[in-house]
Amino acid sequence: MKAEHEIFVKGYCIKGSSVVYRKHNGFLQKGLCFADGIKKWFPGAGIGNFHDNLAVISMKKKYGYIDRNGEIVIPIKYMYGSDFSNGLASVIGENGSCIINIKGKELLELSGAVITFTYNESCAKISILDSEFANVTEFIIDENGADHDCTESCPIELFKESVYDNDLFSCGLVRAVKDGKFGFVNQKGEEIIPFKYDKVSRFHRDFAAVKLNGKAGFIDIKGEPYLSGDYEDAAYTREGYFFVKKNGCWGAVDYQDKELIEFKFDEIGTYQEGIIPFRIGGLWGIMDLIGSFSFEPISDIQPNYSEGVINYMINGKQGVVNRNGDALEADFIENLSKPELN
Repeated sequence: MKAEHEIFVKGYCIKGSSVVYRKHNGFLQKGLCFADGIKKWFPGAGIGNFHDNLAVISMKKKYGYIDRNGEIVIPIKYMYGSDFSNGLASVIGENGSCIINIKGKELLELSGAVITFTYNESCAKISILDSEFANVTEFIIDENGADHDCTESCPIELFKESVYDNDLFSCGLVRAVKDGKFGFVNQKGEEIIPFKYDKVSRFHRDFAAVKLNGKAGFIDIKGEPYLSGDYEDAAYTREGYFFVKKNGCWGAVDYQDKELIEFKFDEIGTYQEGIIPFRIGGLWGIMDLIGSFSFEPISDIQPNYSEGVINYMINGKQGVVNRNGDALEADFIENLSKPELN
């Protein structure tokens, strides 16, 4: 009897391989597809997205890293591993947390559990959760490993406002929090824009979203107001779109406050490679700012987009679709809440 043709959903080819998905025993399985059509799967393992050409692999509650050839290049031995960011990642081992490079060399030991780590412009802001799981302390390390305090300890409740994308150094500045207010510091941890805001995004092309006393807009790298209409909230700016909220809904305007995207969305997600997730009517979809791709609101959770493939959840089941419209959905409900994996 001839075997049934297996359906695959494949992403972009990068450095000779593409991420690929298939249905296996009713669940979706992630692997790699090479230029010659050969596919490599990882039974019993979870695979994250590639960053710096390395992806987190988890197996039996241990974490390591694979390269785009599917080879394990950093052993699966850690209790947790973050995505790589400009050549560095944070891991938690049996003896505590540390920073590693893409060769797996442990560069800097840290006390406490690292909950965010992003490295950009030769610096990283590191967030450490204390042993009581109640407070977060943040500091900066430079390319030489020297560290600088950038904030005082703050409650985890306030820190939950954080989004990893907002903790990147950009334009030489990074957001920080002090006395319950957000501001910006430089690579030495020195205050540049005062700690006075209720909420801020990271800078992108010299502009950051801010919220103060119930009003929201944008500032430039000198801290001067740039776009300060009568908005209830502001998220970020990308591709000339300033995403803001008014009358209870999200939309986008240009720098002259002209509406570019209708104010009709309940929530705006994190920008990912030219696309922006949005929630409307309780479900998530995707808008494409730099192409013609669209993904209608059908997902239970915010979709994750990477290397040409969207991961989503529909009726509690994992689904994937690429830009060609190739799609797969799992037969069974699976818990996808594990960090760094999809």
